[in-house]
Amino acid sequence: MNQVVPVVNSLGLNEQELSFITSAAKGPHQGVIESDKNLPEIAVVGDIIHWILSNYGKGNTMGRNSRLTRVHFHSLSYHVIGHVRDTWSNIKSAVVMGTKVASQQACGESQFTANKYELKIPDAFALSVNYAPLRRKVILYDPSNPQTSWQRDQFDFHFNPVLVCKKPGNTVGLGDSISAMGLYYSQFQDN
Repeated sequence: MNQVVPVVNSLGLNEQELSFITSAAKGPHQGVIESDKNLPEIAVVGDIIHWILSNYGKGNTMGRNSRLTRVHFHSLSYHVIGHVRDTWSNIKSAVVMGTKVASQQACGESQFTANKYELKIPDAFALSVNYAPLRRKVILYDPSNPQTSWQRDQFDFHFNPVLVCKKPGNTVGLGDSISAMGLYYSQFQDN
């Protein structure tokens, strides 16, 4: 963490990588992600991204010199991008494009065929486990407006569900494609 994170502007992480970081660096929710047979709770992921940016990101509370301003978490069923406010723009499009490439690449198609996909997210979810104001705010999933955004301290967060391919044919390199597409659509503001 102390060698890599300070020299990058952005991280792309899956469930295993997020779990490793929080366990190795003694962060919040250690062991929760790997013990969860289903996908990690959105609230848990939000807490861990907040902790990474607060402790290892630019302007962190630990006095560390760092360029990190953005974390893109991607899982089978959803993505969350957290970033230091006013350091990135177009993040809502970036998280949508990351989820879109995940769906299309896994099913091997450029156009969506609705019966090949399904949603695997909860009908309702909190935005934090550790931070009471966000823990009490329950989001009801709305298919007509699937993206959810929130703020915590100096950070902005954006959530988007993934249309999960029912019979994936191509998953090799999917994480790299997701991170690359999300980063491609993000616009870095070098302040």
